[in-house]
Amino acid sequence: MNTQLIQIDGHHVPVHVWLTQHNTDLTPLHFAHANGFPAGSYDTLLKLLAQERTVYAMDHRATWDSSPYQPPSQFTWHNAADDLIAAIEQIAPKGVIGVGHSLGAVSTLLAAIKRPDLFKQILLIEPVMFPTRMFVMFSGLPKPLRAKVFGLVKKTLQRRERWATSEEFTTALSGKSLFKGFSAAVFQDYATHGLRESSKRVMPHASNGSLTLNFRKTWEAQVFLTPPYVWRKIKHLQVPCVVWRGETGDVVPIDAWQKWTKIRPESPVHVLSKLGHMAPLQDPTLMADEIQKNLLSI
Repeated sequence: MNTQLIQIDGHHVPVHVWLTQHNTDLTPLHFAHANGFPAGSYDTLLKLLAQERTVYAMDHRATWDSSPYQPPSQFTWHNAADDLIAAIEQIAPKGVIGVGHSLGAVSTLLAAIKRPDLFKQILLIEPVMFPTRMFVMFSGLPKPLRAKVFGLVKKTLQRRERWATSEEFTTALSGKSLFKGFSAAVFQDYATHGLRESSKRVMPHASNGSLTLNFRKTWEAQVFLTPPYVWRKIKHLQVPCVVWRGETGDVVPIDAWQKWTKIRPESPVHVLSKLGHMAPLQDPTLMADEIQKNLLSI
């Protein structure tokens, strides 16, 4: 994995690159990661995908060196899609095949709807979508009240965010249900790319030399608080699209999958047997095979 710097809104932004070993004219991939899991966490998967074509992955603004500890209150998933567009315009102006997981799947979807000229195809793994009734109930609440009633936000903001060593980090998290099914290699990828050295610039009250979350928990909570309403936009998608859901996933309600199928019958939902919402990290080899089978030969 190499890294190149681009500029977005005056920020110096790293884009990770997995260069293919083959001389190929195939369209490169861009991978957009889930909330809280920087792109390097998917190193095992992205190395497999890079066997055939070059893979790019820009981390969410939450990880950028110049981003503040507290996210702007107006920053939403739509802004993340705009960041993705700005990156692709610079790294692959002729277009990419967009692959995304969870938050990254929705950011990729929104970007492809807005700028279909930059995407040859999109492949979405567990895109976070909610039925209209759930969205209306949630979005109708003031943001402070959303944070109080949405347990995941409270839990996120209460997360520990400083460790002395990466070993302490992995020991603390290894028993958590979120990481069920992760191999030792994938878990180590997350520890390697999910941590950064602390400084007061990236985390108030930090002591230099300790380690903190690369994807700041304040931004992670902001993501949970601002899910977009995607259903009207999906009707305007012009790009070929493939979608997967984890058979045991409990993040996206079954009503949402049924609504997707009704709106986009030409993009049926593939089911990943025995895998959940974190499917690309639970079984990166299977996920790579699924993606390769469904890629357009362009």
